[in-house]
Amino acid sequence: MFNMAESASRIKNARIAKNLTQTNIADALGVSYQAVSNWERGNSMPDIGKLGELSDLLEVSIEDLLGHTRASKTIEKVMQKENMEISLPELSEISPVLPPDVTEQLAGGLKAKDIEELAMIAPFVSKERLEQMGEGLKAGSMEDLVVIAPFVSKERLEQMGEGLKVGSIEELSMIAPFVSRGFLDKLF
Repeated sequence: MFNMAESASRIKNARIAKNLTQTNIADALGVSYQAVSNWERGNSMPDIGKLGELSDLLEVSIEDLLGHTRASKTIEKVMQKENMEISLPELSEISPVLPPDVTEQLAGGLKAKDIEELAMIAPFVSKERLEQMGEGLKAGSMEDLVVIAPFVSKERLEQMGEGLKVGSIEELSMIAPFVSRGFLDKLF
């Protein structure tokens, strides 16, 4: 995964090297100067649609902006629509800068190998897509269930947790808001 703090510094340094203000960048890209400020402070990243424009404006490569990481190479692939085959870990790395519809499209047909992998992509795809990607997965622990609980339906969560037993009242209280009373009885 790319380092947002490092990327923030790279964006700021490239802007300063071109003798541009945050407002100059904002005007050229059609965003607010606050957005540029957030990029430079590492609070957010430009979305993929703006990343190419920012790279061109600052006359640096996307790799120079994001660092020479697997994520920057994956972003370049997606932007150029090259070899659109992408793994779930690669997709979860770049999802923070992708528009949701692109993430949804790239996630189509991908299957998670475990709950942890499913949880990595959960904030970036729809509940329906997530459930499709996690079809047939079973939680290995209550911790797995707690991590994925806010992102899937009650029914799917209960399927994932079939056969688990609660080890403590704390575990029960963490999962209780997301499952039915009947399932809680089975767990306990």
